[in-house]
Amino acid sequence: MSDNTELQRQQVDLTFLKETLDKVGIYGHLTPVSDESPLPFLSVQLGLNDQGDQAYIQMMYIPSAEIMDETNLLQFFAVIPEAGEGVTEQPIPDSLFAALNRRTPFGYFGTDDHGQAFCRYVYALARYTPPNEQVFMEVIDMFTGVLTAFGSKILAYRRGQLTEAELLQQI
Repeated sequence: MSDNTELQRQQVDLTFLKETLDKVGIYGHLTPVSDESPLPFLSVQLGLNDQGDQAYIQMMYIPSAEIMDETNLLQFFAVIPEAGEGVTEQPIPDSLFAALNRRTPFGYFGTDDHGQAFCRYVYALARYTPPNEQVFMEVIDMFTGVLTAFGSKILAYRRGQLTEAELLQQI
């Protein structure tokens, strides 16, 4: 299958997933392939806590056609927001992420090369079959549940509102 055909198929699948989310009142934005975006992706905004902090979940297919003939990998990726202006942000030690990920039932947390915290999950599904609507909704529900439950704690720690011991006790 050509790269162009693969990208078109991915865009069709992401359009279907956007429509699936629209049906339940979760509105997203589909970004097609362009000069700025080599892969199509779907973005959804999510309230992270009751303080108005927002996270954005990006869903995109990880290129895998060359190594897996029958499987697609749909990545769910969300950046945990910065601590905010005027707040000295505490870096998150690797030991805290290790403890957090041992307790995380779905996906995992980490930091990128710039120290930005994230939550990630990769969902494997059949390449040539449209995504199952019910299974997708269960996956998005689990991902958002983990992101809000644990992501809000990470943000509170980064803002100095929780100590490492308090965070570990709360999870």
